[in-house]
Amino acid sequence: MAQRGGTRIWRAGMAVLLCLAAPAAAQQATAQPTGGADDYPTGVAPGSAVVAAPRDPGDALIRLPSPVLTIDWEQLFDGSRWGQRILADMQRDTGAQKAENDRIADQLIAEERALTEARGKIDAATFQARAEEFDARATKIRAEQSAKGKALEQRYNDARNAFFGAMVPLLDEVLHRRGAVVVLDQRAVIRALPEADVTPDMIALVDARMGEGPADTASGSHDSDPAGDPAGDPAPASP
Repeated sequence: MAQRGGTRIWRAGMAVLLCLAAPAAAQQATAQPTGGADDYPTGVAPGSAVVAAPRDPGDALIRLPSPVLTIDWEQLFDGSRWGQRILADMQRDTGAQKAENDRIADQLIAEERALTEARGKIDAATFQARAEEFDARATKIRAEQSAKGKALEQRYNDARNAFFGAMVPLLDEVLHRRGAVVVLDQRAVIRALPEADVTPDMIALVDARMGEGPADTASGSHDSDPAGDPAGDPAPASP
């Protein structure tokens, strides 16, 4: 009889111990890992800020302000009214110089042809003198037209540099407005979310503040014929 009473007491004690152990085991199973780097998810280092993925596809993610922004400089230049005006001026001036070069080339070709045709009608000394004068003048004209082309290219580069220089304070405004600390050239970025791109914001800001930019007083200031009439009249066919 005493043995049966002891068995009941032993069983009751074990039941109490099992009830106490169950919550502790559940708590240990749900505790976060506190071990080394192997306890962290793949690609997440200790101390990294982790944003949990949504449990359901319909759950919305909250996007925090990005400290890093990107910009496409060429798109900014081509898409702004100021940049478009610079491009239009360049195309106009380049076209005008090409037309001038073509006209001068046609004149020189006509003069050379007339000089060649006159060769058999004039003495050798006279022909030699005229040929040397023509060569010297043609060489001078080519140098002058080449210098004008380089000056035009330099003026275009200066206008672009002025444009990009004026973007710096505007870009600072966008940085502060977005709560960012740095902006990267998109050409140096492997991948980024569209939300990081501030190019559209910059285009709108430049158009609102700058319009078409300062007047380009140097643009279009070509003489009708800076070299005068370099080719002159074709050489006479006979002395």
